[in-house]
Amino acid sequence: MAIKIEEANAAIEDLETRLNELRVPVEKLSDIRSDIATIKAQLAKSTPSHSIVREATHSIRNAVHEVAGEMISPAATAAITALGKVTGAF
Repeated sequence: MAIKIEEANAAIEDLETRLNELRVPVEKLSDIRSDIATIKAQLAKSTPSHSIVREATHSIRNAVHEVAGEMISPAATAAITALGKVTGAF
């Protein structure tokens, strides 16, 4: 599945606005921000690496679910799910 660049950028933007809704420790939040930066860098390339985007997206989902579980807002969950779908990560 090809990455849907515009939709992925929109999902990243939505996720970034919801980072404060993620009740995760500061170090996990830093990891999530790094993964977002990785995804944004890949999406800016003429041929983004699907595997890098997919792995960074998985990393975000795992970090959030590992720590926050059901404590995250539905909107934040939706933003992460949307990113996964448009990047083919899940």
